[in-house]
Amino acid sequence: MLAMRKFLVGAVLTYVGFFLFLVGFMIRATSSPTLDNIIQTMIPLSMTNADRENFIQILSGLVGVTGLLLCIASVSKPTPAPITIMQQAPVTAPAPVPAQSPAPASSLVQRGTCKFCGHYIEPNETFCPNCNRAQR
Repeated sequence: MLAMRKFLVGAVLTYVGFFLFLVGFMIRATSSPTLDNIIQTMIPLSMTNADRENFIQILSGLVGVTGLLLCIASVSKPTPAPITIMQQAPVTAPAPVPAQSPAPASSLVQRGTCKFCGHYIEPNETFCPNCNRAQR
């Protein structure tokens, strides 16, 4: 809903800016005393007509560009908040593995030990179940 409002306000500002630009251009192109009096009452500054024309065109550019930027901002995707990287807790040495009773010779052939913590693992396991480190 907010994006739609932004877009509508931006569109109105863009049209107002374009209209003001045309008014400034029309003042410059046609010099009539009636139009000069109307502009003088709208912008009661001590300026020459050429300065008023330039003022109106600069103002129209600012209003039009502001409206255009509002329109673009309303349809663009919001940028996500920056991701903060949290510091990882220091890795502590794993607890020593209690001594196990000797296994039969047949199971020693099928089992291996972790190259990091010495825990017994199956030879086809990729990660040690004790320290979770890759074995290959």
